[in-house]
Amino acid sequence: MKYLVFIFILSLSYSPSFAQTVYERILQDIDQNNTSLRALNTQIDALKVQNLTGIYLNNPEVAYSYLWGKPSDLGKQQDLSITQEFDIATLTGKRKTLANSQNKLVELDYDTQRIQILQTAKENIITVIYYNNLIAQLETQQQHAQEISALYKKKLALGDATIIEFNRSKVNLANIQGQIAQIHTERERTLGDLKQQNGGVEVAILETEYPLEALPTHFETWYAEVIKRSPILQSLQQEIIVDDQHIAVQKSANLPTISAGFAREKIIDEDFKGVTLGVSIPLWQNKNKVKHARLAKIASEERLKDFQTQAFTQLQSLYQKANNDKKTMEIYRSSIDNSSTNRLLKKALDAGEITLLEYTVEQNIYYENYRKSVEAQQNYQLALAKLHEFLL
Repeated sequence: MKYLVFIFILSLSYSPSFAQTVYERILQDIDQNNTSLRALNTQIDALKVQNLTGIYLNNPEVAYSYLWGKPSDLGKQQDLSITQEFDIATLTGKRKTLANSQNKLVELDYDTQRIQILQTAKENIITVIYYNNLIAQLETQQQHAQEISALYKKKLALGDATIIEFNRSKVNLANIQGQIAQIHTERERTLGDLKQQNGGVEVAILETEYPLEALPTHFETWYAEVIKRSPILQSLQQEIIVDDQHIAVQKSANLPTISAGFAREKIIDEDFKGVTLGVSIPLWQNKNKVKHARLAKIASEERLKDFQTQAFTQLQSLYQKANNDKKTMEIYRSSIDNSSTNRLLKKALDAGEITLLEYTVEQNIYYENYRKSVEAQQNYQLALAKLHEFLL
């Protein structure tokens, strides 16, 4: 059940707008290109056809016999019979109704698995944007570090700087380049995952900022609306409908099965023909089937109650986490806005107001705060994605 609730949480994501966000653009492509979804869609079609088998009357039965007498003067006898069996569940359309309800349940299962795939893809998109943001910041730092290293090389040649200062400038540049290379590796790995999810088609993400997605103001009001769109909830509700219809079919199976047909018997010059009627009374064959169907319905009802309880609790917990992540993000943003920027640090170093060591320390502090700020944004976006899964 926790797995189902997790899938439920995986379904509240994007609503179409005139200008597509990076989420909408890529997720629409994945929805069309994903090979797992294509295979699943084919499997769903097969299951739907399978559900529609067995909803028709049994095949008519034709029997013919040719008998010769002994002694031969008794002549020959020919018998012909054509019989059709009629069961109540098929005649009343209950089997077809059950099959159609089962097909709807199959479609809801597809929706659930589709959400899983798209949710994973959306989380990967969020991660790539996180890497893009860090790389953009580090590339700015790299440019400054290259300028500083070149400057200290000239100063060393003129005797205005020591070899220690020059080496420190090179180490600072190497550290930044190493961080960029490491993040590029992680970014390419995540893009590779997205490519696989997109059916082998390359995915381009250049954005460094996340699309605007607001946290719902009132949780209870939002929950009351969004829970209705959960394919897990709809699937559990549909299971109860299927169970009800299965009970009706099993009850009908306890009624007598009628058979009707035509029979003909011909013996020498005598010819008999007419209709036949038969009744099959199900005394033992269907024993306990209705009881089993009723217990299955009770189990489905309990799963629904359990899901509703857990879904509210877990979504409420996610909502609180998203709210806390939002506050953390705003705190770090404020800290970054009010702190020294790379440009100001570079200007102070060029003016001789701070040493290279002080510049390096301040730059590292600034980058660490910046990284935490971007990480807080990523955590907030991931929490929002889980809250918005059922809109995928």
